[in-house]
Amino acid sequence: LETTVQTNVRKIMRIRQTMLGQELLQPAEVGEKMAAEMKTFQRYVPVVLWLRNPGLEPRHWAQIGEVLEIKIGEKGPKNLGEILENDDILEERKADLEEVCSSADKEYELKRQLKEMEDEWEPITFIVEDWKATKTYIMKGSEDVITLLDDQTLKVQAMRGSPYIKPFEKQCRLWERRLRNINMC
Repeated sequence: LETTVQTNVRKIMRIRQTMLGQELLQPAEVGEKMAAEMKTFQRYVPVVLWLRNPGLEPRHWAQIGEVLEIKIGEKGPKNLGEILENDDILEERKADLEEVCSSADKEYELKRQLKEMEDEWEPITFIVEDWKATKTYIMKGSEDVITLLDDQTLKVQAMRGSPYIKPFEKQCRLWERRLRNINMC
């Protein structure tokens, strides 16, 4: 988006120069106004990118509303104008807005990783067979299970150390407990 805006500003300025060279003053004025509006919009590109974050959940929208001192619905603003309306507050609190959106992004990534770990166990089947005539059993193909178990145990421990795990810490602890239970078998 940022590159597109910059490219369009340059194109408009070139067209404006061409029109001035051909003494087409009215179209040149329009080009100048368009370039000025694009440059103004360019300041908001980072904000637009932050707000497009798929990890923004109702709690994040509430935080954004508090930061910008506006009322925002659970699913976000109805339009971008609601956010950009008060330019002074937006400019003053841009860093706070970035922090909320960055936090949402990191939470989203941790949540995605947790889901990915759960999905990795879906195709795994445990094959248990009699071990000789001892009335005990062995598990076949256990090397893959042990590798997956070790990898995920390390991942979930690292996740629990993250400050962004708070919203789904319970889910993370439950997954860690399941991994421990499997490890005990």
